Amino acid sequence: SLIEQINNEISLTSAEIENLKAEIEKGEKDLQNLKNEYADLIYHAYWRRDMNEKLMFILSANSFSQSYRRFRYLQELSNYRKEQALKIEELTAQLNNKLLTLKDAKTEKEKALNMKKIESLQLTNEKNKQTALVQNLKKQEKDLRKKLKDNQQKINSLNDKIAQLIAEEE
Repeated sequence: SLIEQINNEISLTSAEIENLKAEIEKGEKDLQNLKNEYADLIYHAYWRRDMNEKLMFILSANSFSQSYRRFRYLQELSNYRKEQALKIEELTAQLNNKLLTLKDAKTEKEKALNMKKIESLQLTNEKNKQTALVQNLKKQEKDLRKKLKDNQQKINSLNDKIAQLIAEEE
């Protein structure tokens, strides 16, 4: 029953490992997508990096409301880049945590497998001991039966002698 329990633990751990692997793969794809988007943002921001260009972009508007919208656009773009960077950091941290969890699950599975091997060895050793004991007992039984047979023959021989002596005396 202990080996069966260990097998169940191994099965559960294997399923957990597969789920974590799937989550990690999905997370890595999401992370790569975020990095690609962020790289595009940085690339475009690099070409528009000059502060004077930003100021000229705002001031070259046809109206004050258009200038304000352009200013808000640049602010939102900057905020979006910061949010993307934070998302990348968070997703990286989550993936690292899942990898640690996966390593822990793998270690747990290895421990369970080692326990199973140890239990199997112990059961094999116990079985070998019992087999040896049974063989020893069978040998002892055979020897005892032989002694019993020899003793029975001696008893029969003595009984015959006694019967013969009694018959001679009568």
